Amino acid sequence: TGRPSRYRGIDDYQHSWINDLIVSHLLGVLPHGDTGLTVHPLSLGVSAASLTGLRVAGHTVDVTGARGMFRVRVDGRQAGRGRVGEPLTVDF
Repeated sequence: TGRPSRYRGIDDYQHSWINDLIVSHLLGVLPHGDTGLTVHPLSLGVSAASLTGLRVAGHTVDVTGARGMFRVRVDGRQAGRGRVGEPLTVDF
């Protein structure tokens, strides 16, 4: 939701490691340098998630997932589709 934790309040400044977990595990974006990336979202019980405008090796990557499936777009073009829990390799 973007709301701060009731326990921690607004003083929680550990944003980077939480963002890293969302990008690399929940949505599963794993870059391969300049050649492409693997998208391997984990099945963590989240019904829907999306990541838009991620810059990877000079490209803009969007990942959206819902109902056990996900879609990857690179520079606005469809780059692939997959099932949550199964890796998808995308070449640039």
